[in-house]
Amino acid sequence: MDEALACCRQEVDENTLVLAQKVLDKKGVWLQECSDGFALLGNKVRLDIVYLLLNFPRLCVCDFCDLLKMSAPAVSQHLRKLKDGRLLFSKKEGVTVFYAVREEIKPKLANYLDIPYNKDESC
Repeated sequence: MDEALACCRQEVDENTLVLAQKVLDKKGVWLQECSDGFALLGNKVRLDIVYLLLNFPRLCVCDFCDLLKMSAPAVSQHLRKLKDGRLLFSKKEGVTVFYAVREEIKPKLANYLDIPYNKDESC
């Protein structure tokens, strides 16, 4: 192991470790949800879909096919993963299904992706 990367702690700060462990324990479920969401967005196509929906809050599969130059089955698989991961929801109007980012995470995703967020715009 590279000595520059080795830990050279002289004493253990037990109070800090106890407090840090409490933070991890308290936020464990939330951190797992964040990790799952980031894993979903680690795919470029899914990140493109979410980015598009934050900018154009009402798109259908055909819109994504045109924009992403992909087949409907391929787009649908990505949309299904995003829905299963609770990042998106869908709304059927007639025979068309429109997708949107879930309201409760929209401001956080918009902030992370550096997109102005207007809570009055919704699907």
